[in-house]
Amino acid sequence: MLQILEKVLDDNQRQQIIDALTQDNDHWQDGKLTAGASAKEKKNNWQLSRDHPAYAALANTGMAALKAHPVFMSAALPKTFMPPLFSQYGVGQEYGLHVDNALQTHPDTQQWLRTDLSLTLFLNSPEDYVGGELVIADDYGEHAVKLAAGDAVLYPSTSLHRVNSVQSGQRLAMVTWVQSLVRSDEQRQILHDLDISHILLRQKLQQLNHQAIDNGLVAKELDNLNKSYHNLLRLWAEC
Repeated sequence: MLQILEKVLDDNQRQQIIDALTQDNDHWQDGKLTAGASAKEKKNNWQLSRDHPAYAALANTGMAALKAHPVFMSAALPKTFMPPLFSQYGVGQEYGLHVDNALQTHPDTQQWLRTDLSLTLFLNSPEDYVGGELVIADDYGEHAVKLAAGDAVLYPSTSLHRVNSVQSGQRLAMVTWVQSLVRSDEQRQILHDLDISHILLRQKLQQLNHQAIDNGLVAKELDNLNKSYHNLLRLWAEC
């Protein structure tokens, strides 16, 4: 499942992050330092050091916005997050085709995290740079993703993907990984479809026919749909 998340960050949040990232060049480090063995030679970018004085505040802003985004929470069903990476791609920089490590060590807890989902949050406008598309491969081909500032893409970490070379300008993004309560991408998709369908149906029926809702003419069917969602979640979740 490839899921586009619109307006994760509002303009103020995004600008605060960009201002902090562009004010200090002393805390950028080679992106190879966080790449796995097989991806290290393919990775050519800069990443903000976690020692940057503003890193914690930037990370908190980005992660809080994600957790407040209803589509993200429904689609990801997150259990654990990796602390985010803030990346910068300048002219000629890219990240060749690779797959993310299946297991990563959380830098704070030193606990293993299984990477079920990868997320890229685009921080600056696509008009600010040429190239730099995130290209995700799946059974249906390759999907080039270059989103509006503040939007994000969520996709299975099992996917091969790359970041195309930046031809001009600068690409800024936040990246993180999620261990989900539900390991299977197929099961997460079913749950997400049920959840969104239940929410949208209830909203539409409330708008169209308050009397039917009040009289229980359709409420029972909505309750059964909600019951199916939670019983499947109960069956599949790994807490």
